[in-house]
Amino acid sequence: MTQPKKCLISDIYHVRNGVGSIGIMGSMPLTDMNYHDLRVSAITQAAHHWGGRRQAEMFDYQYDTSFLTEGFAEHSEEQRYAELARTAVTIAAAAAKVIAERRAAIENLQAVTTTKSSDVDPVTIVDTAAEEVIRTMLTELRPGDGMIGEEGTATTATTGVTWIVDPIDGTVNFLYNQPQYAVSLAAEIDHTPVAGVVLNVATGQLWVASKNGGAITLGPHTPPRLITTSTETSLTLSLVATGFSYSAARRKKQVEILGELIGTIRDIRRRGSAALDLCAVADGQVEAYYEHATNVWDYAAGALVALEAGAVVETPRYGSPHHHETDKNLVWACAPGIARQFATVMRKIPTALPDNQYG
Repeated sequence: MTQPKKCLISDIYHVRNGVGSIGIMGSMPLTDMNYHDLRVSAITQAAHHWGGRRQAEMFDYQYDTSFLTEGFAEHSEEQRYAELARTAVTIAAAAAKVIAERRAAIENLQAVTTTKSSDVDPVTIVDTAAEEVIRTMLTELRPGDGMIGEEGTATTATTGVTWIVDPIDGTVNFLYNQPQYAVSLAAEIDHTPVAGVVLNVATGQLWVASKNGGAITLGPHTPPRLITTSTETSLTLSLVATGFSYSAARRKKQVEILGELIGTIRDIRRRGSAALDLCAVADGQVEAYYEHATNVWDYAAGALVALEAGAVVETPRYGSPHHHETDKNLVWACAPGIARQFATVMRKIPTALPDNQYG
């Protein structure tokens, strides 16, 4: 495959004797300064589109999920949940491909970004495009299912199955090209998640779980692997993940809470995606995770993955009055060996944070 630099020289512009004319919209005389600026711009654009194409190509790979339904009795509830998980993988991969392609095509993401709850809570046209892909595929593959999407989709189920969707969990990371943003889909029945998928769009790594079916990770070049939580039993030796609110007032309180916690654990990690943090607990990459002010689409799929990997998980009860009240949403998960110690710490943390003020 052609390397980016070769593609740049042969296809994007022609340089004569190091200075002179560049073949972009005709030729123009160059000083050392504008030659440098144009060359940097061309290299940047070539690398951006090259990387975007390579990222999108990952999702041409078909995730083999036949293993999800193996071992279950035919027509059992567990088989039904596993089939929902397989559907979720198919849809998540399609959405991830759209996200990668759109990111490659848009030169300035900031220009197509708006805000939601605060000036630092972004939503891009890619978020909405990905949610539309998910909604369309669910309509085709699972007619009658309901859907709750972060970007506004709200349909009522006639089948008893409702999908909780975050098209890009970690939008700030997406904007800054930090490789920690994911498609998150969970299917719930009677207010209980029964299938969930979290797919890191930047890497292609996928985590999938179904109720009573365990949690599994796989990737374009890695075979399926059952995952379990860390076996650590000491809170002081535990690595803990967390996140912060888009509200400045809440962030200040969260820093105070972190200040009280930091001396009792090994260290803190901050990924910027609740879904990926919960998968990190499931995969033993951290011992625990906690965060205030998350929404159900942030944690539904990841919480099921963590639970099926053996983690102790606490979320607002699905369908409860606090289900959508992020002021009161303290979500946490941890390895079972530190559950008693971590729960004691979590009980000391206030459930509600200050009002959603931006100053």
